[in-house]
Amino acid sequence: MDCGMQGTPDGERNYLDFGNLSQYLLGGKQTDATRIQNPQCHHMGEDNPPPNISCRYFTYSTEFIIWARKCPKKPHYFNYDLMKLLNENKQMTDVWRLPAIARWEKSQGKHPTQKPLALLVRIILASTRHGAWILDPFSGSGTTGIAASLTGRRYLGIEREKEYLDLSIRRRVELENGSIVKSYRKKIRDIVIADGEPEEADIFGVTDENRIQDLPF
Repeated sequence: MDCGMQGTPDGERNYLDFGNLSQYLLGGKQTDATRIQNPQCHHMGEDNPPPNISCRYFTYSTEFIIWARKCPKKPHYFNYDLMKLLNENKQMTDVWRLPAIARWEKSQGKHPTQKPLALLVRIILASTRHGAWILDPFSGSGTTGIAASLTGRRYLGIEREKEYLDLSIRRRVELENGSIVKSYRKKIRDIVIADGEPEEADIFGVTDENRIQDLPF
């Protein structure tokens, strides 16, 4: 996922990638063109990690998120104050305990590697400004796009599998219903907390009743 692309050669650009630690240790993810900021660890549901189908390894209950950027010499954007607010006014750590994917997130269909909406919301809030462009070159079920819409960002997704492209479209069409948008936002803790603070009340750009249909994705 490419977050915060400003559309200029020297514009701020953050990259996020998902996987287990061995992929990054053995795969040489860092290059001369990108600088890894720091990895985050996502704990995949407190008591309900996905099963290991092969039954030959320990079950993965964590997933590493690599945060890197295109221009190492340019200051990057990090919403420190909001992240602290979301963590009970303590500095946000690099281990996130977020709920597993809920059933309502799969109401339009399933994807084998779908990410929790709450996870993408936090990533986007932490690393992008309101109105920023977000590119997901492997969009899958479109979770990044849904999170972008719910947080007032603009989104471009790329997906080669028609089945999952159609799934993304169905999920996006859901957001034409203002009541569904409000329902989804109330189910995501980070959005609820941010909405409760006067200085963050308009951070998502969809709090005004008249603008609820004017979503970027």
